[in-house]
This record gives sequence, structure tokens and C-alpha cells, in this order.
Amino acid sequence: MVFFTSDLHFSHTNVINYCNRPYADIVEMNLAIIAQWNSQVTPEDTVYFLGDFSLNAKYVEQYLPLLNGSIHLITGNHDKNFIRPESSKPQKALKMQEKYLAWGFKTIQASIYITITKGDVEKVVQLCHFPFAPKPGDGTNGDIRYLDHRPIDKGQLLLHGHSHSFHRKNGRMIDVGFDGDLKLFSEHDIIDLIQDEREYIPSPITQYYLDNKERLILKGSKHGDY
Repeated sequence: MVFFTSDLHFSHTNVINYCNRPYADIVEMNLAIIAQWNSQVTPEDTVYFLGDFSLNAKYVEQYLPLLNGSIHLITGNHDKNFIRPESSKPQKALKMQEKYLAWGFKTIQASIYITITKGDVEKVVQLCHFPFAPKPGDGTNGDIRYLDHRPIDKGQLLLHGHSHSFHRKNGRMIDVGFDGDLKLFSEHDIIDLIQDEREYIPSPITQYYLDNKERLILKGSKHGDY
């Protein structure tokens, strides 16, 4: 079985408040994430992790070996191997990439296409940490960062993270972030979402974000950059 998730943010205290995670502290959160992951994923399964494992690389080394499955990283902006367009020293990120592979990621890429299946149904999906780049006239939803890293909408299906489950499905975009549902999504779950006739499906914490938007911005957490 193939699974997807993103934005675990191991040992990031502020993400508990920003994303309304039901944990008292980072110790409880870290243990709960590991337990949930390993309750769903066997050592024989494949996981595509769509970015932002932890803001601190030492937690990648500490926690990645505790997780079941063959794990492939689609790099997020908070991963230490992320090469920023403005960076004058990309060598540091490339060195971190070598460490991430040594610590257990099977492959590391910015974006790929894969085929997922459920019974006789097959779907080709793009994987990227970031949602689609906004089109002219679409608005930006308050977030115009990382445009050089965002995929262009050419009609493809996109699985992404970054927005911490601001929605579950938005057109052809599906946010596989851990927040809200507090679980990983299997390829069967993803195909069910693709086949769901609803154009927009909120996540369990969409309303929380809408209700607390002003407070969260004042605390320094712009949407999608927790």
C-alpha cells in the first residue's frame, strides 16, 4: 500500500496552537504521530512524505528511523535540504540532502508524478509540497511566497502539503497534511477524494483557521508557513 502525508513538524511547539493539534506538549505530540504512523504503515508499505518533517534536522535523525515503511521525501520549505531561490550557498542544502538520505529517506525530490490504484481505478497524480501557483485573477489567498517552487496548473491532479489542511480538497488539489484528520492518507483514500463529486471539501480544522485567522496572523503564523 502507498501512503501520503506532510507537515509533521516534529518537536515544533507552536504548531500545536497554530493548527489546533490536541496535544499538551511536543513530547505527547511526537509520540502520538509515531504511534499513528506505525498503526497504519507496515515495514513493507511505501510512504511519500510531502515536506516539512521538522524545523530542526536533528529530529529527522532522531525520529525518521522510528517510522515504518519505505519513505520518500518531497522536499518542503522547512526541510533543511530545501534550496531557496535567493540562497547564495546551495551547497549547505545539498550536504543536508546527503544526511537526510543517510538517516533513512529512500529518495529526495522536489516533485514527481506517480500512479496510484484502487481496484481497477488508476490515477496519475503530481506530488509537490506546494499547492498550485495562483493564476492571474485567482487571488493569492494571502500567500504569494515560493512561487518559483509551485507547480503550474496544467489540468493535472495535485497532492500537496504546506497549507496544513486549510482544505482537504480544492478542485484538483488534495492537501495530504497530517493536521485536522491526524492520520496518513492511503492511495485508496486519495482516489475516493478524487472521485468525490464535491469541488471543495473542508478539513476538520478549516473552520478553526477561518475563526482564528486574525489571531494567528498576529502571533506570526501566516497561513501555510507554520
